[in-house]
Amino acid sequence: MELIDIETSFEPYAEEIQEHLKYRHWHITYYCEEKDDYFEAIGYKNEQGTWDIFFNDCPEDYKKLFNSFCKKNPDDPNDPFLFTVKLRAEAEEKFFQLVEDIIAKQKKE
Repeated sequence: MELIDIETSFEPYAEEIQEHLKYRHWHITYYCEEKDDYFEAIGYKNEQGTWDIFFNDCPEDYKKLFNSFCKKNPDDPNDPFLFTVKLRAEAEEKFFQLVEDIIAKQKKE
């Protein structure tokens, strides 16, 4: 068997790839069994190559608490900006902690 060395380059397609990745996103879902509620955030790739995380879906009971500290999203006031991260794992960890803190506050009220 003979080994063949092949070089490849994405350079001719770089602009097309970047355009495709511009609206790349993923969802983070947190489910609260106790109240049968779920919370969702969406991460969008930004121009710096990191991920902007926006709050996407929340039970009505919690909206007032989230709205009290979230930055307003001028593009969509229903999906407030939460934070920016480099990795999905970091986003999941921060979002889960945020939701757990909100649930704990809601229980105290």
